[in-house]
Amino acid sequence: MMQWFADALTGFVIHASEVDAAAVRALRASHGGDPSNAGHASYTSLDPEMLPRAVKLAGLGEDANGKQRKELQRLWQSLSPEARAQLWTQHKDDLLAAGLLNPTVKQVSPDDGAGGYDIASPGFGDYWKEIQANGISNSGDFMGKTDAARHMDHYLKGSGRTIDLDVDRMLSDKDDTVLRDVSASTRARQEEEWRRQALEAFEKSGGKPVAIPVETWGQGYEHDKGPDGTANWYLAIGSAMTNTTGVVTAVPGADGKPQVDIDYQVNVWDRYNWDPGKATPIGPTSVTDADMARMHNTGQAREFDMRGSSSVQRHDMSSGSAWPDPKEPGRDGTRTDIGRNSDAR
Repeated sequence: MMQWFADALTGFVIHASEVDAAAVRALRASHGGDPSNAGHASYTSLDPEMLPRAVKLAGLGEDANGKQRKELQRLWQSLSPEARAQLWTQHKDDLLAAGLLNPTVKQVSPDDGAGGYDIASPGFGDYWKEIQANGISNSGDFMGKTDAARHMDHYLKGSGRTIDLDVDRMLSDKDDTVLRDVSASTRARQEEEWRRQALEAFEKSGGKPVAIPVETWGQGYEHDKGPDGTANWYLAIGSAMTNTTGVVTAVPGADGKPQVDIDYQVNVWDRYNWDPGKATPIGPTSVTDADMARMHNTGQAREFDMRGSSSVQRHDMSSGSAWPDPKEPGRDGTRTDIGRNSDAR
């Protein structure tokens, strides 16, 4: 959380400097470069100054580094609704590849975790618990629970690297609909407000296409435990945070009325940890949540962040139709694909 606030404040300062410099250049350009007359110009938009830079950064797509992606997000927020629509229409895939729909809200775990890493020396009992934990991870106790096993494996290996969550599979899981229900409920509450914002911007633009970025607040939820408390996503994640990010567009329709649509994705984040005091049935052994948490303290395992976003889906907000069903994932998770779903951070 401290890092998020530090990054947010830094971003505000950088963006203020960028806007100030852009305003100075625009004002000078409007008076032929004469700084003595620049103060008398009236400027209602910095689009001519900022849009070309945004187009250039969008073209980098996945190749954009972290600093360039943050700059693109700042520029996106500063553009007028009309300029955003132009950029979104021409460079939608590039913008998505550059992570434009990544959540900007605080991505903080709802759980406190075990505390400090590698701050205590393990004893014989700790090593025995580690052997049992590895046995659980590699035995039939997790049969069919590929994500639960994969996440425990990653915890016990102790790299601490971030793992990408397969949110498409989470949303399409027929046995655990909690995330799908929470996301759908949030979007239903926001739909009318998002539509109102788009139509208001469309009217102000004189009927030109407009694009409005939208984002819901982070909301905590807990995966379904299942009948015996050993459901896959519950053991793999437990409680997590989620929100929805998207872009609402309004364009002239064939009948003269504005057509309003939204392209959106569902985001999930959490920190894999074990909280002392809780109990999770993970096999016919004596390993408890407290035992698993202590392994982080002794350096035998390490907590890690988990983040992921769904595929981008489109919804017609003009007709009042139902939101689309989650896309079917193109693959199944396996215990051998940790490298595919891990981040080198």
